[in-house]
Amino acid sequence: MRERKESEIPAAIKSLEGDELQISELSEIERNQQVEVSTHLRKVIGYLDTPMHIDPSAFSDVVLTPDGKINLVNNGALVGSIPVEKLPGSVLLRVLAEIIPEIKRLLGERKEQIAGRTDIYDKSIKEFRKVAAAVPGSAERPQPKEKSGGREQSAMEAAMSKE
Repeated sequence: MRERKESEIPAAIKSLEGDELQISELSEIERNQQVEVSTHLRKVIGYLDTPMHIDPSAFSDVVLTPDGKINLVNNGALVGSIPVEKLPGSVLLRVLAEIIPEIKRLLGERKEQIAGRTDIYDKSIKEFRKVAAAVPGSAERPQPKEKSGGREQSAMEAAMSKE
């Protein structure tokens, strides 16, 4: 039975090739039809000379990007993009009213994160200064000197010579 399934592999691959060719042909037909429908639609809308309102739910997402563009996205695919400066004044005001609270929230989060890191760095610096001061030969803390045999010894040398 297994031999029979294995012997059918080339035929199955050939049918995949046929399916792929059909999908390719249908995709090309669909693109051509979309172009034709769009061309006719533009002619009709141009003749009417009236803006047409579209339900915003036709787009899965509207995103203001860091480079200042409004992107219209449908199912993960970018459908259109417009720079913020090209928005009509009333639309820009609505966008601002919606995004300013979010900007304020994000700035607050960023400020907290940076303040937390600077606090940790400040504490780390203080601790490192203490450690560095204890290191022999450190210029931050003068080492106590002892006299022994007519020459000065550092505290570390005196401790070592006592052993």
